[in-house]
Formats: sequence, C-alpha cells, structure tokens
Amino acid sequence: MPLSQREQDWIEQFFEALDGREKKLSAWAQGFLSDQAERWEKYGKDMFLSPKQWAVMKRAAEDIGYDGPSATGATSSDDDDSEIPF
Repeated sequence: MPLSQREQDWIEQFFEALDGREKKLSAWAQGFLSDQAERWEKYGKDMFLSPKQWAVMKRAAEDIGYDGPSATGATSSDDDDSEIPF
C-alpha cells in the first residue's frame, strides 16, 4: 500500500532535517536510516515501512529533535496523526 501524503511529507522533511544531525545517532541507527533513505529514493510513495521501522524512525526523529512536518498550510484535519502509525 502506498504511503499517504502525510507520511510522504514526514519522511521527506525528516531526511532533510537529518542532514548534518545524524552524528547524534548510533552507528546502527545511521546505517538503518541510510538504508531507508536509499529505499525512499528508489520507491518514493510506494515504499513500505513496518510498524517497527516507523518506531525506529520516530526514535531517531526524537533523538535529533525533529518534530514533524512544518505546519505551513495545515488545516485541522492535518492534525490527525492516525495515518502515521506512531
């Protein structure tokens, strides 16, 4: 199943936010995220992430201080995190 637009935005902005901050992460997390970035480049919205993979991405986001996509253009329905499985 393709990623929702919200999930795509989260991943894209997360990888942008990660640039230069990955040194805060463990070597394992850096390798995992490098693999996910390659998959994102290859598959884009057709990329699949398991709930465990989403959990690792969320932990890494917290570790680098990433809070999620910017609120630019957000509406009240954009505040629903139900599409992102964390």
